[in-house]
Amino acid sequence: MSADPMTELDAAALDEVRELDPDDSKGVLGSIITTYLTTSSDLMAKLQEAARSDDAAEAMRASHTLKSSSGFLGATAFADLCREIEHLSRAGDLAAVRPQIAAAVAAHPRLCAALKELIRQPAAA
Repeated sequence: MSADPMTELDAAALDEVRELDPDDSKGVLGSIITTYLTTSSDLMAKLQEAARSDDAAEAMRASHTLKSSSGFLGATAFADLCREIEHLSRAGDLAAVRPQIAAAVAAHPRLCAALKELIRQPAAA
């Protein structure tokens, strides 16, 4: 178990992804993680820009997508943070959402590092 909740990955969620390619012959998990790394970085940039430009609608869209994709990969704490950002953005409370966005910006690289480590590990036999 990781000391950083933002880097903890739910094993059950990851197992569900692995079931899509049980023998890892197609590299599905690695492919999904690689796509996540790229798209989540783009979404984080959109989230930061939304905070700078007071664009609650864009913050809501970006955080919604981050919530879903992070949850799919078992990044539950990060998905919960994105859910909170989405909720506050939907309410138009950008003053309250900025610290949450800052927390997500700080956590995202740590989460990405944990996901990269996961795809470097050999597949379980």
